[in-house]
Amino acid sequence: MRLTIQKLNGAIFRDLPNFKYFPFSCKYCTFWEFTFFDNNTSLEDAEQYKQYCIELLNKNGYNYGFLAFWDKEPIGYTQYSQISYFPRLTHFVSFQFSSDSIFLSCLYIPNKDYRRLGVGKKLLEMIQKDLENTNFKFIETLVKANDQEDPFSDWLNRPKEFFLENGFQIINEKDNVLHLRKEIANRMSL
Repeated sequence: MRLTIQKLNGAIFRDLPNFKYFPFSCKYCTFWEFTFFDNNTSLEDAEQYKQYCIELLNKNGYNYGFLAFWDKEPIGYTQYSQISYFPRLTHFVSFQFSSDSIFLSCLYIPNKDYRRLGVGKKLLEMIQKDLENTNFKFIETLVKANDQEDPFSDWLNRPKEFFLENGFQIINEKDNVLHLRKEIANRMSL
């Protein structure tokens, strides 16, 4: 197989995939990191802030995500961290996030030609493996309850079926948003 997965760091940051809707690349998307994120945020500012976040977490011994390559082409991206790292979550007052969880803010394969090839599943497996020897017990995320694509709320355009098929459970539903959770196989507690 020509699929490879690398930990996200400053060296491969510029390889993040591009797509046709705002913000045009995962490297510009700061939706979860900025509570004031909007279409007026310059791409340069967003990219610098995103790179800073990745490098800061790496420096402190944390991973921030993974980048999937097909041969040498970047085709997929995932981002996750502690719940407290994503201030935007405070806007979702209907959902209670566990303090012993990480939040999966993005798992995205922009080009539909690379979907349904196991890339998303492999990225999710890499996250679980990365978290096995930590004190985190759960992975939590938010997705749309229906599957209608909306380029202006792309952060929720992740198929709920994918997550449910990969062990996530529905914790809550409010305003067409599902709060999902998956238990991490944690070796530290064994």
